[in-house]
Amino acid sequence: MTVTNPMTTAAVTVVTGCNKGMGLEIVKQLLDRKEEIGKVFGLCRRSSPALDTLASNSDGKLVVLDNIDVSNDAVVKQLQDYFGQQPIDVVIHNAGASGLPKKFADDGEFFASQSLANITMENMRFTFELNTLGPLRVTQALLPNLKNAAASNRGHLTKVIIISSSGGSIASVESGGLYSYRTSKAAVNMVGKNIAEDLKPDGIALGLIHPGTVDTGMLKTRTSFHRDVDVSVKGVLKAADLVTLENTGSFVDANYGEGVKPLPW
Repeated sequence: MTVTNPMTTAAVTVVTGCNKGMGLEIVKQLLDRKEEIGKVFGLCRRSSPALDTLASNSDGKLVVLDNIDVSNDAVVKQLQDYFGQQPIDVVIHNAGASGLPKKFADDGEFFASQSLANITMENMRFTFELNTLGPLRVTQALLPNLKNAAASNRGHLTKVIIISSSGGSIASVESGGLYSYRTSKAAVNMVGKNIAEDLKPDGIALGLIHPGTVDTGMLKTRTSFHRDVDVSVKGVLKAADLVTLENTGSFVDANYGEGVKPLPW
């Protein structure tokens, strides 16, 4: 893929789930782009000291919107009331979870909770509401803003980026388990593909990006496959730059910035 109209020229960007982990690092690296980024709106349920510090040192470029729960239908009106008709150039759907928020004694207990014998419908519903329906809700809410940006000739391509996962690749499954996480990510891939087709005529492109195996603290044990969050996010943003109308709807591995790789559905 070649770079065509990357995220440049003072883009207005919305990032969900930005109070910690990957979302926090995405915001940080967007702000480092300086003249390319006009404003970043960080959406989260609760802010964090790290996010508040970023905002206070951003010269007004970072605006934190907390009490935003993308798993709740009320988020649609919240965002519509706040943003009105303001053009938004890029939406990055990062908010997500591997399952119900719970502290596990060890990694084995976490994986056991996601097994066929133990997975609960509450766990499945929670994860779908956040991982699958969250990006759909927020895209619906900000649809007028995205279309306004695409129609106003702002000098760059309007984009929707969904942080997906190779765990959502049905063709790649070689073992059972991880029911709520894998199925919610497979489902958001279909949501994203549909959105890509619907928005292409409006000049809006969409990318489904696997960030890699990232050490965000979800598991207690870091394996040899884990990479640091900053390395993963560099790859994610490079992959986002490569999203065009020609490859809209593609499902790719950001590959830590070492060359984007297509992923099987």
